[in-house]
Amino acid sequence: MSSILIVDDEAGVRASLGGVLRDEGYDVEAVDSGEACLEEVARAAYDVILLDVWLTGMDGLETLERLRERHVDAMVIMISGHASIESAVRATKLGAFDFIEKPLSLDKTVLVVRNAIRQHLLEVENRALRAKVDRQQVMVGSSRVMAALRDQIAVTAPTNGRVLIAGLNNLRFIVNTGYGLGSFLTLGSYADAEGLGQISSEIVIANNRCGGPDSNTW
Repeated sequence: MSSILIVDDEAGVRASLGGVLRDEGYDVEAVDSGEACLEEVARAAYDVILLDVWLTGMDGLETLERLRERHVDAMVIMISGHASIESAVRATKLGAFDFIEKPLSLDKTVLVVRNAIRQHLLEVENRALRAKVDRQQVMVGSSRVMAALRDQIAVTAPTNGRVLIAGLNNLRFIVNTGYGLGSFLTLGSYADAEGLGQISSEIVIANNRCGGPDSNTW
């Protein structure tokens, strides 16, 4: 069951919004201040936080900043009755998932919460898959050359670029599928440069399979 934390200093909002979300099947807690929010997330993990911008004491934007400093990975939805464009921009820069205005449309709020939970689950799954791949693909060595190689991989891994690895004893062509450290697809390894026509054809085939943007060029 997904968990939601409501942070609002209006008791009526906490009660009505909490009731609707519980009816949707969510586990809901509610607090009335930013300070109480920080205490609550230290005690328990939440998938979504509904955070009012205007709070007594620590306001919602400061609370959001503190949440990010503490690496709380919940999706944060800001709510406010009279927020400025500057507040919305700052909230977005701080990583807020969405910004909804009071008076709240309960149907819209439920939809935004549903989308936030879906996004949160996708991000959790993605982190788990990346951790699994990283455990499977381990590079040994701590020399300066290996450190430089790791830096090059970190730059190349997020892209869909083709990669050539050349050494004294082999020539290896691989295509980066763009899914992190373990995403390089080996096409072939050759003792010399013979067979380049064959391997360039394999590059086109493999890049088509990987969905590369420039499948018809080398």
